[in-house]
Amino acid sequence: MGKIKQTKTRTLYYKLKEARNQARNYFYARKATHSARPTVEYLNSSAEKELCITIAFNTPWTIDLLIDSWGHYCAETSLLVADNSNNPVASKEIRRTCETKNIAYIKLPKNPVNHPSRSHGLALNWTWRNVVAKLNHLERVGFIDHDCYPIKPCRPNHMSDAFAFGIPKSSWIENSLAMNIWAGFVFFASRSGQGLDSFNFNFLPDALHGLDTGGKNWASVYKHLAASDIAETKYRTISAQEFFKTNTIDSRWSLQLIEETFIHISGVSHKRDFESFGRIDICRLLQERINPCQI
Repeated sequence: MGKIKQTKTRTLYYKLKEARNQARNYFYARKATHSARPTVEYLNSSAEKELCITIAFNTPWTIDLLIDSWGHYCAETSLLVADNSNNPVASKEIRRTCETKNIAYIKLPKNPVNHPSRSHGLALNWTWRNVVAKLNHLERVGFIDHDCYPIKPCRPNHMSDAFAFGIPKSSWIENSLAMNIWAGFVFFASRSGQGLDSFNFNFLPDALHGLDTGGKNWASVYKHLAASDIAETKYRTISAQEFFKTNTIDSRWSLQLIEETFIHISGVSHKRDFESFGRIDICRLLQERINPCQI
């Protein structure tokens, strides 16, 4: 996508939308949910020092597959599923999968927006305020997309010792220095004398400054950091046919290989044409690397 110019009209338009988004965020982040307290108590009782969180949305099979791959390759790092689904049937299945496989689960309050990026940002903010900030022993936390699966043994929270580790994304506004870290694979580590809860994270997108989900972190966190505080993740795009070494999958389907350790399918909960790209084939082929899951 090419860069666009920042105009007075555009600035006014997005500042008005930002006021609306921040108001929604304020009230949504303070909504209660019955499943949060016991989960936080459990995580505190086990003195969790590192945690990875995935936001689930209406696709139980991705959570099933993620849990299986996580148990196979990342068992030393606890996984929390924060369920942002608006489909009650899917949500019930996700909860059942987590309970069966002994994975921490929280059903988030009903999200007031349908826009994918804003919905995701609100879910991340709620989880940070109501879970991450209340974990007394936490030193490292990460967020990973529900369709991003480990394929090699690793401790994802220890891939870097930098404060923030992930895939930087630059602004799509001309002459802007603003940047973001992709919210689908980002990890934070506390610093000496400065816990994670001391940072004012805001994972909403920042359209005014040309940044997607997590973009508001530019103003509140990232622009105040030294260059050495952010470590960049290595990743490359690879065709599904090449990755799986098969021509049974549509040749148009591409994946992101992150640190040669995670494979990101991308868009499984909102791309209407995902079924035509071979969901069954991709899930089956991924299962060959991990424990079987039910499709």
